[in-house]
Amino acid sequence: MKTKILALLMTTAITNIEAQSIKDQERSVDAPYSIKLEILEKNHSSAVPTKLSLEVYEFFSAYGIKANQSIVEQDIRGKKLTKSLAIPSAVSFLQIRYKFGKSYGKFFGGQRAYLIEDGDDFTCELYPDSVWFHGKGALKMNLQTQLFKLLIKYEDRKTDIFNPNYFEDEMRLFNRINNEQIELLTRYKGLVSDKVYNYLYHQCTGSENFRMLAIVRNTVLSNLPESSGRAMAFYSKHIAGARFENLSDSVHISSTFMDFLYLKEKFDFELISTDTAHINKIGAITLFSNIKKKYKGNIRSRLFVIGFSDLAKRYSDVLGYLDTAIHSSKNTAYFNLLQKLSKSLTNGQMAYPFELPDSSGKLLKLEDLKGKVVIMDFWFTGCIACKVLAKQMIPILKHFKGKDVAFVSVNVDHAKETWLKSLRKGEYTHEGNFDVFTDGLGYGHPILKHYNFNSYPRLIIIGPDGRLISATPPRPVDDQHLKDLMKLIESNLL
Repeated sequence: MKTKILALLMTTAITNIEAQSIKDQERSVDAPYSIKLEILEKNHSSAVPTKLSLEVYEFFSAYGIKANQSIVEQDIRGKKLTKSLAIPSAVSFLQIRYKFGKSYGKFFGGQRAYLIEDGDDFTCELYPDSVWFHGKGALKMNLQTQLFKLLIKYEDRKTDIFNPNYFEDEMRLFNRINNEQIELLTRYKGLVSDKVYNYLYHQCTGSENFRMLAIVRNTVLSNLPESSGRAMAFYSKHIAGARFENLSDSVHISSTFMDFLYLKEKFDFELISTDTAHINKIGAITLFSNIKKKYKGNIRSRLFVIGFSDLAKRYSDVLGYLDTAIHSSKNTAYFNLLQKLSKSLTNGQMAYPFELPDSSGKLLKLEDLKGKVVIMDFWFTGCIACKVLAKQMIPILKHFKGKDVAFVSVNVDHAKETWLKSLRKGEYTHEGNFDVFTDGLGYGHPILKHYNFNSYPRLIIIGPDGRLISATPPRPVDDQHLKDLMKLIESNLL
């Protein structure tokens, strides 16, 4: 039997998917949903346990989306912690991150989010390499822990893209992972609710499909003659023919499957675009039109949210399609997020009135910079692309030195000392910048929520009157983009 993309084999197996009720979908994000949990540290190694971070959100995506996010951080060295957490919807997601010494263990370092439900009340035991639960809702939580651990054991494997059988070997591996996960999941069928079972089924399938497609796409777009040709042949044989227009609407809550579905739509269009390395501005709008025609309901709305979060960072022209996406969305959460995205990225809106501390604790306010064009650069320690952008910005800083242009470097690290060490190294910022910090709130700071920033680096430009010039300005990656950015800044000087 020929090996096929996992989704072709797996998604048709579920014929009775329980859809979320309309009542659940349309509840306000302010509804009083909650869970209770008790945290017990069960460290049996020489590592010293330090900080616990609990992140709750309504839905999430590999494309930098964490909707209605809230974060609780606490040092629990040898302590027991009891918390009642408000959650944004009846079905939400919880990410547990637990640091031993200066680093997170493998289990705690990734994007491993647990599905949680209103009324869950459990004890959570933290181990250096795992989490275990007891109490109401614990069965589904422990099932998710086991599914995560099946993935982790394959994450350190060595791969060779130049191996003639590379893609087939990866497909066999992903099939094996998926088979192990589905075998485990099947043992819980009837023990967990249909909603939980079907969600996890599509999470498992979507995760491996997304990983496989990402490998193929990145190789095809690399333009390396031998490997990109083999990747394209593999895609044509195993993936290209898959169709998903008739999926049950409830699939939209599966983050990994929806990310896979979006990536496939994007890649299919990239292959027929005149510019195969990137979707151009017109192409991006065409992509959204295709999504609107092929899908409906919550699946379409979710794909719109992912697409705009992905492409609006680079292509301001796609914002013109946001109104169409907003008015086609019936799901309250997706509708609100699309509206927020539109408002935060629309040029001419008043910029967020920030007040951010510098290294001495003195606050820098947007109003302090009135009369200047403000270039804000958002970054975090360890971000390679942030270092690259810092170098690319050097000609801009030199060109506008002595003019009414203020460069504000905004660090989003959680730890102030981490930020200060990076400042001393000088890899992310430059002399003459206003260096400020999100004051330990990290990604939870209001300015990042306002602009819906979840991936970095990010640039925004604010005019002398405090209005947003662009939340998606050109990045100076080459001479043309450098000229475009200079022209945009010049045209807004008083």
